[in-house]
Amino acid sequence: MLILAHHCHTSACNMEGISNVLRAARVLNQRLSQAEEFNLMISLLTGVGRFNEMTYIFDALKQHHQFELLMRKGMEKEDQLRSAILDYLKRFHPNDSDSYTMVALNFTMFREIGQMLEELAQKNLDILKRKPLVNSSEVVLLLQKIHQYFSDAAKSYMKDNILRHAEYCVRQARLLLLQMDLLPAGIHVINLTPEEATNFIKEHPKFSEALIVSEAYNRNAVWSEALCNRIIIHGDFRYLQDLKAYIRLNPSLIIDTIDRYKQMTQKPPQCLDNIKKLLTHCKDIRLQYQLGKELELKDFITQLEDGSNSAYILDLEALRGSSHFSF
Repeated sequence: MLILAHHCHTSACNMEGISNVLRAARVLNQRLSQAEEFNLMISLLTGVGRFNEMTYIFDALKQHHQFELLMRKGMEKEDQLRSAILDYLKRFHPNDSDSYTMVALNFTMFREIGQMLEELAQKNLDILKRKPLVNSSEVVLLLQKIHQYFSDAAKSYMKDNILRHAEYCVRQARLLLLQMDLLPAGIHVINLTPEEATNFIKEHPKFSEALIVSEAYNRNAVWSEALCNRIIIHGDFRYLQDLKAYIRLNPSLIIDTIDRYKQMTQKPPQCLDNIKKLLTHCKDIRLQYQLGKELELKDFITQLEDGSNSAYILDLEALRGSSHFSF
């Protein structure tokens, strides 16, 4: 009767009548809940259809551990109900990953679940912007929660084959793990500006950690700066070996790295020796020779001329005088 009354008042645009129906529905829900008539409660909810005004039915089902009844056969056709369930979970039970999973599986809403979890992660990251990022239990718990949101969002996106969003969430989840590892040292890697992210990648001594930051902030064009700092200035060739496992040391990257060195106003004396070692990792003999000439690395040039590629080097020298040839 209440459902029919609601339809009649809605058709007549009788707002007072609709309000009376909703008040009566709340009273009826209390009695149905006490009698554990959960199917009738769901029929009342879907029959009236005012999900935002009837969240008390969601509450009652949650309290009695009957929330899964909303996912029974046939409910997948109720588009408004699906959206209402997601909105309810987002507002009142944001940490209930089991319910999210249940909704996603029954309603095939992996994209929506992924979007919601990603939004929750971003909102909690914004909360951290307003807090001192210190090594406290409160901050660690919040970091763990954000990491879980991104991880769960990635899984949901993957199930719907939304690969770009999934990859983004995976990279953010890795960044959160890195932040938890670096927190005791007072190093910050979340909520960085583009300039701060670039500086971290350029200065940080561990390539694997710099790579996580690079991928999370999409700063893949700064490796020449990192190589100039870590290899040419500091001579950290373990860093170079780690980098080569993930990034191709191609001629353009080497040229950009050397150009960074040329732009330096102060050049420590060890730089040229480190450049010679760096050039040995370049497979392009012609580029080795060109850069050696430009930087006047006489002993390095002599090694090339006397080495196994001496004939090729002589050919390059012969061609240097040709107007049709340039390095």
